[in-house]
Amino acid sequence: MKGIYSALLTSFDKEGNINERGIRELIRHNIDYVKVDGIYVNGSTGENFMLSTDEKKKIFEIVIGIEFLEMLCHANPDNVIHVLIFLVARHMIVGETTPYEDLVSVLSISILIVLRKYMHSNGKKTKTPDKDTT
Repeated sequence: MKGIYSALLTSFDKEGNINERGIRELIRHNIDYVKVDGIYVNGSTGENFMLSTDEKKKIFEIVIGIEFLEMLCHANPDNVIHVLIFLVARHMIVGETTPYEDLVSVLSISILIVLRKYMHSNGKKTKTPDKDTT
């Protein structure tokens, strides 16, 4: 992972419930105006310790939905792999999984990371030293 990542704040309404529209606006602002490379979701900055499991799931669903739309709007192999990694990680974090399912998820993420690294290294041209023509 490279670049700048922003910790996503959690927007609440007057009654103390999560404000889905506010969260979407925060995400769009970070992506469109701040130009972050990624968003850190459900950390202590986002009031994670105060949220119920259902609220945490809802925030992940909002973020994943926006990520998925970004991938569709700017489709390229790297975005597809990024979203797949994100979806597998979300499944591990939010879902109730068995140790076997967690192992399969970790292996899936590892394969996707290797594939992404291969795609990036395969497209790079190697520099050859300049020849002295004198």
